[in-house]
Amino acid sequence: MDEVCRTLAQIPEKGSIRGVARSSGHDKSTICRWIDLAGKHCKEVTDYFLMELRLDRVQVDEIWSYIKKGEKRRYQRFERIR
Repeated sequence: MDEVCRTLAQIPEKGSIRGVARSSGHDKSTICRWIDLAGKHCKEVTDYFLMELRLDRVQVDEIWSYIKKGEKRRYQRFERIR
């Protein structure tokens, strides 16, 4: 699992799946499959946590702001580990 996360974290840095494939040594189709699985997982998590909430537009924007801040902190911790 660590290898998958490490590889997917390279995509914003490298800017392309092909670049990540070259630097990580994984096949491009494998990375595409991982991206697809990660996207499906993210959708399931989002659907679970936001299920049956009665939110207006401002509240939804605040949730996404909070999530993005969390992603930034996780990414910074990941960079320190490497």
